[in-house]
Amino acid sequence: SQPVVEGLSETFYHGLGEMIELCRHLGKDRAKQEFSEMAREVRRCFNRAAWDGKWFIRGWNDKGDVIGSSKNREGAIHLIAQSWAVLGGISSPKRLRQAIKSVREHLYCEYGPKLFAPMYNTRDPNIGQMTALRGHMNNNPYTHHAIQLIQAYAKLGMGNEAVDLFQRVLPHP
Repeated sequence: SQPVVEGLSETFYHGLGEMIELCRHLGKDRAKQEFSEMAREVRRCFNRAAWDGKWFIRGWNDKGDVIGSSKNREGAIHLIAQSWAVLGGISSPKRLRQAIKSVREHLYCEYGPKLFAPMYNTRDPNIGQMTALRGHMNNNPYTHHAIQLIQAYAKLGMGNEAVDLFQRVLPHP
């Protein structure tokens, strides 16, 4: 079966960066080199397989079908994949900024970003739980992962966007 990308590759890459820094601090040059080689390979494979042209795909199901691609009729773009690509620093600044721009274009509403779009209207057992709540039940702002997007904005130096989103997700009277 194909690997799932969303969050896992990005988080793994970020963790490898942390291990590289730890090895540098401890003077473990051989381990630092091994982690560096691993990080280069993860980044190379991720960018080859996960870039969809304007955003990063979410991943693949067990059948090998892509999830979170512009080719998908439902769930074409997923928030978590974009935020974690930035947080993990796994791609070029140009791609990371384009992915976040796509979030703004496709996922934003008055109270922040949706988890994915377009919404799922068809239950798909090959994708799972996210398709079980059909219609508007899966088309609302998702504040839990909006916090990761706020962090991504900050990492990209987009302070105004970070503050704007933070204000959107705060409870309103």
